[in-house]
Amino acid sequence: MSFFTVGFLLSNIQLNLGWEAGYALKLVGALFILGGIAELGYFAPAVKRERGLSLLLLGACIAATAGAFLVKGKSSMLVNTDSIVNGAATTALAALFFMRLIAVFKDTPELFENPPVVKSLEKHYTRFLMITGAALAADILNRVTGGTVIADAAGLIAFFAKLIGYAFLLMSMLDFNKLRAQFYKLHP
Repeated sequence: MSFFTVGFLLSNIQLNLGWEAGYALKLVGALFILGGIAELGYFAPAVKRERGLSLLLLGACIAATAGAFLVKGKSSMLVNTDSIVNGAATTALAALFFMRLIAVFKDTPELFENPPVVKSLEKHYTRFLMITGAALAADILNRVTGGTVIADAAGLIAFFAKLIGYAFLLMSMLDFNKLRAQFYKLHP
């Protein structure tokens, strides 16, 4: 569970679209997710079925990181397009993986001492995803309408949505950490 906990944080963190470090963090998160699958797969075989999706996330993170370096210094249109596609793809794949993992957690309550924490994680993570979707949409609008009042408003919305999103990510992370502690208490 420790690998999943670190992978959860790193693959869900939302830095500026197009920023190489953001994609590199997601890449490291995807590697930790693979470690988590190997670790938890012994106790919950259903987790192993998500390996393909985690490999897809890893591939998308590698492509996004490489893409960010390749378009650096190129036309702003190319950079923005690369950022939008890669940012949306890596975020969507990480979200899909962790929603499936939460479903596995719900289906195997014997993994944890207090299964209601899984419901709390699901609630906080769903809210994080909704806020992240709004932040991504505002960031995309900001990039597409550059230099206008709409771009300024979208940038402001994206900024505050990211702040609120970080609060929900922190709450999700605390829930995930509780699950990690419970798991190790039951499965030393």
